[in-house]
Amino acid sequence: MRTPKTTVTSSPQHSSSSPVIQLTDVSKQFGSLQVLDHINLTVEPGEKIAVIGASGCGKSTLLRCINALEAVDEGTINVNGMSLNDPGLDINAYRARIGTVFQDYNLFPHLTVLENLILGPVKVKKVPKAQAIEQAKLLLEQIGILDKINAYPENLSGGQQQRVAIARSLAMEPSVILFDEPTSALDPQMTRSVQAMIEQVAQVGMTLLMVTHDIAFARRVADRILFMHNGQIEEEGSPDQLLDQPKKETTRAFLADL
Repeated sequence: MRTPKTTVTSSPQHSSSSPVIQLTDVSKQFGSLQVLDHINLTVEPGEKIAVIGASGCGKSTLLRCINALEAVDEGTINVNGMSLNDPGLDINAYRARIGTVFQDYNLFPHLTVLENLILGPVKVKKVPKAQAIEQAKLLLEQIGILDKINAYPENLSGGQQQRVAIARSLAMEPSVILFDEPTSALDPQMTRSVQAMIEQVAQVGMTLLMVTHDIAFARRVADRILFMHNGQIEEEGSPDQLLDQPKKETTRAFLADL
């Protein structure tokens, strides 16, 4: 399979002194289960962060709280200077700056590839339809599936669907993209293709926050790795530090079981 070439044609610019994401004492419960326990996290512009940990430790919930798919019980979340605690927040404007790529693609099955890509820019950002179509064609050409522009998701392979999902996020020109296990449902060949695309997105300066079980991928892409345990960030550090010289016993035990 040909490795797709990906280019972010216009990435939003931010002051280096202004974090893209700021979480302060964020907690979330589902009934009596404490899923997030006073999380504090700062993500700087252009930073690539991988989040690892056992299933059920709160990784995916963390992303879902950041993009406002789940409401937090305590604490504050700020993205691009917009606070989820602000009662006057325009939630569409908030989400428009956050790209999210799920493990199950979440493409609209009744829309073609082109329609999936232009829906957000046209409906949310009010981009003229003709301009959105040209941008979508450019993105599809860059990821190597322009020939699928009129196909429906059911006619695409899993890897193609995931690449379309990433292109859909890029079409919104977000300031950060959240990846929730983007290759977990793919076979090894498709996984390599999608990971190559994510790595190319990372190389052009996009801010990324990635939940992954693929430790080798996290080592290659991330500037910083967070290890979550029981709803908390148990340890964080550079890939070499956290993966090769973890300080916490829980981190060492998790890595030893992989």
